[in-house]
Amino acid sequence: AKTPEEFQFVIDNAKSRGVTLSDEHMAALQHGVTSGDALTVQAMLKMADHRQALGDLHIEARQTGKITPEMGEALRQWSLEARLDTATYLEAAKVHGFDPAEVQKLFELAELTDSQASVDPGTSKHQASDGTALVPIGEEGGLSKADLLAMADVQMHADDDMHASLGTDNKAIMDPTGRGVEPTVVRKAVNREQAVLAEQGKADFRGNIVDLVMGGDVGPKRTTDGKSGEEVHNILGFDYKHESNQLFNPETNGPHDWVVQDGVPLIETPMTGTLKDKMMLPYGSDALDLIKADALARAANGEYVPGAMKQNGEGDFTRLTTRNRKDSDDPMTGFAYSQTERTRKNGEKVAVEPNNEYSMGRNVEPMGPGSSVRQAGKDGTEYTRAVATQDPTELNADGTPKTLWSRVTDWFGDN
Repeated sequence: AKTPEEFQFVIDNAKSRGVTLSDEHMAALQHGVTSGDALTVQAMLKMADHRQALGDLHIEARQTGKITPEMGEALRQWSLEARLDTATYLEAAKVHGFDPAEVQKLFELAELTDSQASVDPGTSKHQASDGTALVPIGEEGGLSKADLLAMADVQMHADDDMHASLGTDNKAIMDPTGRGVEPTVVRKAVNREQAVLAEQGKADFRGNIVDLVMGGDVGPKRTTDGKSGEEVHNILGFDYKHESNQLFNPETNGPHDWVVQDGVPLIETPMTGTLKDKMMLPYGSDALDLIKADALARAANGEYVPGAMKQNGEGDFTRLTTRNRKDSDDPMTGFAYSQTERTRKNGEKVAVEPNNEYSMGRNVEPMGPGSSVRQAGKDGTEYTRAVATQDPTELNADGTPKTLWSRVTDWFGDN
């Protein structure tokens, strides 16, 4: 875009294609106006064309009534090339052939649904945090069985979007503009004290003084990318009472003032194959039984089975796990996503934003080069607090280079 008129044309063109332009894209377009450099604009529009064509292919494939393993794998590879892990959840869902409005509705129904109705009936496990009874799967007011499987289908395709640095054929994945596709970034929100220790490479996700690792409940970067500290608190469902949770203020039923004013610390690391293997989608037992049955039916019918639904050689579903709620205060949804529980804005509950949340259980993954400690600021601006590098002159006991952390900013000073 070399003139203001071309600048506006590109914006209008993108909107007509259903593409949301990020601040980065807008800056690139503006740069094109001031410098005459149209390369970034061309790359952006080429990606938009790729995603549009891929969306059409997905819709056409679904209309056939059956996506074969070969067709499904080809679509997955094209999705990696389209960098769908960097698109918003609903934008990516649209490219996968789903209706974003219907996806939003499914997640809203999931808020009202009991993922484990058969487990200890009559206890507070089957109530929301406000005491409202959750509806068993298949009953009026909640997810039907078909709804659950439709929602899981969206989640499994979102999981397929995540990838390490290399493709399944051990060759670098290239996007339509000829650039190598970078690995998905995995994130976790942490407390202030944990972040300060993390900057020194000395804290795990529980605050223990050890080498820095990723673990616990995690998710892809796109869930919180560009969000303010308050939004991160709400989307990730940090509004629950527990001594380890410093982001929530139980006296106000909302985020602490420091979350709103200063933001939320995040640790992030590039995805590796071993990290993805450890990231499990957690469901309540009733929901998981239905999803596993659907996976087996797909395989028996010769249909494509998304990666997270596949069994290993022993017949185990290693990337799906049972996570039943313990009581009404338990923040787990039972449907492999996070949501706000108690926080209200203007008297109304904060709306759920569709996402995939993962549990690593007791597994952890070392955070190596490319990892960082970030800060989701007040207005959605992100800051880098520390970055990880490797020094070949400093070695671990096994002879591998040590991971070293360099502080970029000290967001909280001496705190």
